[in-house]
Amino acid sequence: MVAAAILLKFHDELNIFDAEANQKTWFYSSEGNVDYLENEGKLLIFADLKTVYPV
Repeated sequence: MVAAAILLKFHDELNIFDAEANQKTWFYSSEGNVDYLENEGKLLIFADLKTVYPV
């Protein structure tokens, strides 16, 4: 899939943010470890680090 290929190209810059009422959590991969499972249509970001920010 073209979209997955574009996302994989930027594997070092992908992050996940979770915003809750009292905090925001930032998950990220120190090694840019990202994979695309084509048969399942899933993009996997292996986040080994997280930072929590109180809001």
